[in-house]
Amino acid sequence: MLIGLVLMIISLYIIVWLFINTLSIYPDITQMGEYFDDTFSAAVAELFRRKPHAFFVAGISLIVSLQFLSLGFLSLQSKRYFEELFHLNTNILKKQDNSESYIEN
Repeated sequence: MLIGLVLMIISLYIIVWLFINTLSIYPDITQMGEYFDDTFSAAVAELFRRKPHAFFVAGISLIVSLQFLSLGFLSLQSKRYFEELFHLNTNILKKQDNSESYIEN
């Protein structure tokens, strides 16, 4: 799970810098659209034209980090279920042994 957190931090760092770079490019974009999203989309497109590798690295590391985190949570859940079932079965076995010894006496 630690590797998932490390990859998540790396991907979030890259995504934050992509957002900062998009906002720095935003005033320079001359777009014919009158709405915010048209100009913002053009700024993101320009940033992708300049630095496509950053988008790929951020996206892939985000997906891989989510996969590692989900795998860690699933294994933690399986471990807890196993421990709970082991504890329950041990108590049932102890009670069964005690009742058999009580019947024999």
